[in-house]
Amino acid sequence: MFHEQQIFQAMKIVLVSSLYGLSGGGAGLVAQQLAEGLARSEHAVVVITSGDVKAPFIEMHGRIKVCTFRPASLYLLQEKHAHPVWQKAVWQLIDIYNPLVKKALQELLASEQPDIIHIHKMRGFSGAVWRVAADVAPGRVIQTCHDFESMSPQGTLHGRVGRWAMDRKWPLRWYQVIRASLSQGVNVVITPSRFAFEILGKSGVFPRARQQIVPNSHGWTEKQLDSIRRDGAQTNDLNLLFLGRLEPEKGLRELCAAFASVASRWPALHLTIAGWGSLEAELHEAYAAQANITFVGQVSGEQKARLLSDASAVVVPSSCAESFGLVILEAYAYGKPAIASRIGALPELIQPGKTGWLVQPGSAQALAESIES
Repeated sequence: MFHEQQIFQAMKIVLVSSLYGLSGGGAGLVAQQLAEGLARSEHAVVVITSGDVKAPFIEMHGRIKVCTFRPASLYLLQEKHAHPVWQKAVWQLIDIYNPLVKKALQELLASEQPDIIHIHKMRGFSGAVWRVAADVAPGRVIQTCHDFESMSPQGTLHGRVGRWAMDRKWPLRWYQVIRASLSQGVNVVITPSRFAFEILGKSGVFPRARQQIVPNSHGWTEKQLDSIRRDGAQTNDLNLLFLGRLEPEKGLRELCAAFASVASRWPALHLTIAGWGSLEAELHEAYAAQANITFVGQVSGEQKARLLSDASAVVVPSSCAESFGLVILEAYAYGKPAIASRIGALPELIQPGKTGWLVQPGSAQALAESIES
């Protein structure tokens, strides 16, 4: 009978993700946690990501080799909200298949000779990333879909474009047909929820891949969870916490309006908004006089842990169909419930009345009623 260490074989695994780490939101954080976990398991881990660098830049993050380069396009994916609509349209056309990015990825991946290529955020690297990966590691290409960028130019299912993508309408159908052709070399597709599994399965992308559902994790060990629950903060205040990107589809406008409508009746009620995004200046200005709304910017580490520990509940008021809801798991790790929109994969994570509450998406009134109750 073989012992585990006798049959274990260390591999070289390349993670390709245009967003990586905390600044990449939930997708970047999950990619980082996976890289760190693989490195702890004695695998050789290389990360290829994008950044504002003049030439390809390589640095070691502990045992992880991180290669950063700037894709040849109008701007980085991280900068999309700072550009006008016409530039976004041109960027999307380039990102269907970018031959210059293909060349850069070929050089990086060929030099590494990986056993497995695991793609996370592919937008910004264009559909060329699938073709290059299949050429370098045929039969060994994995794609984790953190959102819906493989079937929709937005990456979300928000607004008119999102509806077209879901319904496979003609303005988006050609896009999905091209994506399906480019993604034929992907062997396994991982989605974090049943909702994402079903939506992507209907889109036609990844036609030859085996699909699996692997929920995301908050990343803490059992030992860390025991410490979190033992040292949790106790307070008589009612602290609501929003933790995420400050974008329209995240429901921030509705949340702030709902909070302002009930806060005068509940002096112990507070709302902390942690994150950054295109709505930051607008919300700061609109609620500058609201003393019990606090904006703390992007957080990580001990500051993020303290906010979760101090929270009475976490609010996830998204108006777009999320493929998962990582912040809900982070709230649970601290023994805190969540108020979330009844949309996308969020209902898969909440037992109403037991672990949280579900509300109608896009409704400030529904949020206000849930906060009061």
